Amino acid sequence: MRRKGVVAAAGAVYVLLGIAAWWHVFAGGPSHTIAAQGFGDPEQQVWFLAWLPHALGSGLDPFVSHAMFAPAGINLMANSSILLPALLLSPVTVLFGPMVAFAVACVLAPAASAFAAFVAFRRYAPSAAASFFGGLLYGFSPFVLHELADGHLHVTLLVLPPLVLMVLDDLVVSRRGSALGRGVLLGVLLACQFLTSLEVLAMVVVLSVCGCVLLALRFPRRVRARLRRVATGLGAAVVTGGVLVAYPTWVLLAGPRRYKGPVFRVAGAYVVWLKAILWPIGGSPPAVWAAYVGLPVLVVVAGGLVLVRRSSARNPATSAGPIPAPGTSGEEGPPSEAAVLRFAVVMALVSYVFAFGGSLHITPRVGTGIPLPDRVLSHLPLLENMLPVRYAAMADLFLALALAVTLDRLVATLSGRFATRSAAGLARRGLAAARRLGAPAAASLLGVAVLVSPFLGSGWPYAARPLDVPAVYRSPALTSRLPASTELVGLPIPNGFLADPLAWQAVEAMPYELVAGYGFVPGRRGGPVGSLQPNAVSTAFADAEVGLLPPSPARSEVLSVRRQLRAWGVSALVVLPIPKQPARLADLLVAATGAQPRRLDGAWVWTGLHWG
Repeated sequence: MRRKGVVAAAGAVYVLLGIAAWWHVFAGGPSHTIAAQGFGDPEQQVWFLAWLPHALGSGLDPFVSHAMFAPAGINLMANSSILLPALLLSPVTVLFGPMVAFAVACVLAPAASAFAAFVAFRRYAPSAAASFFGGLLYGFSPFVLHELADGHLHVTLLVLPPLVLMVLDDLVVSRRGSALGRGVLLGVLLACQFLTSLEVLAMVVVLSVCGCVLLALRFPRRVRARLRRVATGLGAAVVTGGVLVAYPTWVLLAGPRRYKGPVFRVAGAYVVWLKAILWPIGGSPPAVWAAYVGLPVLVVVAGGLVLVRRSSARNPATSAGPIPAPGTSGEEGPPSEAAVLRFAVVMALVSYVFAFGGSLHITPRVGTGIPLPDRVLSHLPLLENMLPVRYAAMADLFLALALAVTLDRLVATLSGRFATRSAAGLARRGLAAARRLGAPAAASLLGVAVLVSPFLGSGWPYAARPLDVPAVYRSPALTSRLPASTELVGLPIPNGFLADPLAWQAVEAMPYELVAGYGFVPGRRGGPVGSLQPNAVSTAFADAEVGLLPPSPARSEVLSVRRQLRAWGVSALVVLPIPKQPARLADLLVAATGAQPRRLDGAWVWTGLHWG
C-alpha cells in the first residue's frame, strides 16, 4: 500500500505541475488556448482532436479527411494528426469540446510522460525520490516545455519511449517473461507510437537499433545465447505491429493525397549546437533552445559516474555489465546500477550525435565540419522529414535515467553512513530519523538544485488568448442552411499563420468543409505544401485585407474567381468584416456568383450556390 501511495503521489505532483503551466488557459475559460509564437499549430491540434470522433461518429475514414482542403482532402497519416491521443480523449471532446480536450492533452503530455518515466526508472533506481526527479527531468524537460509552447502534442506526448525501454530490457538484457509475450507487447507499444507520432517512432527505432548494436559489440560472446530469444521477440513485435497498423501504413505510403519530398527545406536549421546544451541563449528570463539541459545536470551525472565507480570498486558484485551472465532460469535480475548509468550516458551521447544534424556545431555560426550520421539519414525514405533537434527528447530520456540512478546511489550511500553513525550510538540523539529521512531529503535537495537550471526558460505559465467562434458560424440561420458536405470558403482563409478558422470549424462539430487548411498536402508538382496554393480567390481576399482591390472589379478577375469557385464546387461563402475593403470584396463575389449575400451577424453570407 505504501508503494502505491508513493506512485499516486508522484503522479499527482506531475499533474499539478502541468496545471500550473496552463493556469492562464484554465483561468480564461474553455474558449481560451495557448498563444503560440506566430503559427497556428495549437488550432491545428484542436482540429485533429475534433476530427477523429466526428469521423467515427459519421462513418468516415479517420485517416483521410475532406473537411480540410476540400474537395481533394488531406492525408492525416502524412501529418501530425495524433490519432491515438484523439481517440483516447474523444469522451472529453464529445462532452466538453475540442478546446477543453486540447487543454487536457497539454496538461497530460508532460505529466503522463514524467509518470511513465518514473515507473520505468523505479526498476533501476528504487528510491522514489530519485525516480521522481528523473521523471521530472524527462516529462518537463526544456525540450517538452519549448515544443509545448507551440502546441506540438505529437512530440510532447512522450509516454511510450520509457515503456519501450522497459520491454526491450526484458527482451534483450534481463530476460524477464517469455520472448513471445514481450514481443507482442513491444509491437503494441510501437503501433501506439505509430498512431501518435511517426517522428518519435522513428527516433525510438533508430536508437533501439543503436543500443542493441552497442550491447552486441560490448558483449559479443553473449550474443549467440540471446539471439534466438531476441529474434523471436522482434519477430512477434513486427507481426503484431504490422497487423495493427497495416491500413494506416498503406494510407501513409500509397493512399490518397500523399506527397513526395522533404517538408522542411531548411531542416538543417532545426539542429542542436553544443552551446545550446550547456548554456541558455539569453534574455530575462533566459530563453532556451529545445536541447538545453544545463551544466548542473551534466555535472551531477558525471559525479554519479564517479560515485558509482567507487562503490563498484568496493563491492565488485555490483559492477556486472549491462547483460548479466546467462542463467538457467531464463529470467534474470535487472542490470547493475553501474551498467545502467554507463549505458544511459552513452545513449544520451548517441542521441546528441543524431541531434547535431549533418555536422557538429559549437554555436549556430561556428561549426567544426565534422560529418555526422544525419547526412545519410536525412536522405533515407521515411526519415527525410525528421528534425534532428527532436532527438534531444531521447537524450533527455537517457539523461533523466542517469540522474535517477545517480540520486539513487546518493541515497544508498548516505543511508549507509547514517546507519554506521547510529551503530556507534548516535541514534540516541535523533539520527535514527535521519537514517530514514535524511538520505532521500538530501537527494531531493540535490534534485531540486540541478533542475532549477532547466526550468529557468519554461516561460510558465504559458500565455493564453481567447479563441471565440464568430457569431455568424454559431448562428442557426447559417448552419441550418448548410446541407451535408457543404464546401465553404471563408474570410479569413486558414493557413499556417492564421488557423483560427480550423478551430471554429472544430468547435462547431464540423458542419461544413473548408477548401483551405493548415497541413501538408501535395502541391502542383507533388511536393508538400502547407497551406492553400495561391489562386484567384485567395489573391482577391488578400488584396481586400491590405486595401488593394479596385473600386469596381475587372471582368478578368471576376471570371477567374468564378472559375476557381466552380472548380471547388463551393456552395457557401462567409466574409467576416475584418479586411480593409469588405464592401469591395462583397461586390466582387456578387459579380462572380451572380447572387446577393445576406448580412448575418455583421458578415456577408452566401448559401445554396450552384454552378451550371
